[in-house]
Amino acid sequence: MALATALVLILIIVAAVLGIVFLIGLTLLIIGIVRKCKAKNKGKKSPVALIVTGSVLMVPSIIIVGIIVYNLVSSDMNRAKWEREADSVVELWQNTNVTDDKAAKQALASLLTHADMGDKEAFAKNFAKPLRDDPEFNEKIDRFFAEYPGGLAGLDFKSSGGGGGGSSNRGVRERHSIYGYDINLGDESYYLELAFCYVNDTDPDQIGVTRFEVYNLGGYVDYNLMQDGHVISHGDDDYLVCNICTPDEVSARRIGGHAYRWTESEVEPVTADEMEQILKNCTTLDDAISTGKIGQPNSEYHTPNSNGTDYIYELKPEDGEARYAKIVVSSDGRLLDSWLNSEDKRTIRKLF
Repeated sequence: MALATALVLILIIVAAVLGIVFLIGLTLLIIGIVRKCKAKNKGKKSPVALIVTGSVLMVPSIIIVGIIVYNLVSSDMNRAKWEREADSVVELWQNTNVTDDKAAKQALASLLTHADMGDKEAFAKNFAKPLRDDPEFNEKIDRFFAEYPGGLAGLDFKSSGGGGGGSSNRGVRERHSIYGYDINLGDESYYLELAFCYVNDTDPDQIGVTRFEVYNLGGYVDYNLMQDGHVISHGDDDYLVCNICTPDEVSARRIGGHAYRWTESEVEPVTADEMEQILKNCTTLDDAISTGKIGQPNSEYHTPNSNGTDYIYELKPEDGEARYAKIVVSSDGRLLDSWLNSEDKRTIRKLF
């Protein structure tokens, strides 16, 4: 980090010096041209000397700018060429420079487009070579396509942001990232997860998609959440997954953009204001339940590596829109806080 900062500082100083020299040269050139145009200076050498000196001082900056422009144009032409001709993101990333956000968009578009087309071969080419060499890879492709619902390529998925990492040692780079996507279609939700390596100077075979998961609402909770809300841990070999479940198979709700396993309650939902008052007068969730005004939670979620648990309650709708209370409870049962949620908003307002 210190070396990179020093290099940036050096580049800024060099650019500043070149800029000053260029301005001095331009000034001398203009003065020389103006003086040469005056009749009284006809035959004098000083205007010519100013023109020559000014031009020489400007040459280094012009050459450097020319080189930069040439490299930028060449890079854009090379990128456009590979974007037209590459048969996969693997080939594209091995021959062009991209950001992690650009790489994620390219990978998602290619995977969903070929999945919608039913083209297993083109779909498979986007994965890193070690995965394609996996003896079970073709079987995983077949299972994925057997579950894949189709029609996802044209949808406007919302990105939940990326998280990546990598290294850079003496110019030798490695870059990888993970992106999550979801979309609410009203009667259905879909959740996607994408992991990929888009730079690896040491081993280019590692470049490509390293994980791709597609779920609908029920499929997500079926694959990722146990009945008690604990997260299911899957191995590294589950790098290609498509899990689609019907409401008859798995009961689930979309709350605050997330998928939760759902259990219907026999107690009539209360309003958000009523839930706020109940929680204010209680110390634990058991205290709140014992009032008889609310029943058992409709859902629970245990955050990995945390002692707290999220409990979800359905509330009465507001303006025809579903409302939910997410209540955070400590390991010893104490109420910590609570937020009012809709299907897509996690923080409409704080309840407790």
